[in-house]
Amino acid sequence: MEVQFIGLQELLQNYRYGLPIFMLFGLLFGSFATMASYRLSLGEDLVFQPSHCTACGHRLGVLDLFPILSWAFGLGKCRHCHIKISARYPLTEIAMAVLFAVVYMNFGVSLKAIAMLGLVVSLVIMIVTDLEHRIIPDEIQISVLLFGILYRYAMDSEIEQYFSGSILGLCIALGLRYGFYLWKRREGLGMGDVKFFAVSGMFLGIKAFLPFLFFSGIFGIIFSLAWKKIHDEEEFPFGPALAFSMLLCLIYPEYSVNYFYYYE
Repeated sequence: MEVQFIGLQELLQNYRYGLPIFMLFGLLFGSFATMASYRLSLGEDLVFQPSHCTACGHRLGVLDLFPILSWAFGLGKCRHCHIKISARYPLTEIAMAVLFAVVYMNFGVSLKAIAMLGLVVSLVIMIVTDLEHRIIPDEIQISVLLFGILYRYAMDSEIEQYFSGSILGLCIALGLRYGFYLWKRREGLGMGDVKFFAVSGMFLGIKAFLPFLFFSGIFGIIFSLAWKKIHDEEEFPFGPALAFSMLLCLIYPEYSVNYFYYYE
């Protein structure tokens, strides 16, 4: 009886195996995102500092770091000091697993998929830090830019297409920031949002940038209403709206970019 071995690429391209493998990696990167979003806001090291409980400082072992299960088995508490652990940790891990599955189903196993997965991790970290601390770390801006360059390379784009979207995004963002200031005498966009407009243009290019702005506005309105209802605050972090709009335009252009231009 001849035994046939399946190569790694063939294994990943088979939905039966590839989808759960991508979701597992999503859980692992979701765990990384929860750590990174916390440390970046405090300016802590991401690489060399060992994982620890933020309450008691106890160094975490393998059992403490296993995605979702460690939180569930510990009943949402640190097993060393028994301080309650926020549900945002398992929710972030689950969201990342779902997004990894979505990328896999739309881009398969490809260089473009790697760029999109890098973007997904960056955006999830950005959403959490902006929600909790009202900042978009520069490390995330650089990450989006680098993965955007990889995305353009995977798309076999011409050299001018690499930076045209970024230049457009920067000009629009600066116009919105200072135009709103002249009108209302207060900032309409933070500098973190301005930077993100520029780096997101590396992925979006010129064609998708206007739909990106349109859907960012829609998501922004929805999110601002929810934020005011929950927190009773007029000002709200705009990063999540930008992230959701960017993912919609890149993963489902047929329902966003093409509809915006009314292609037949």
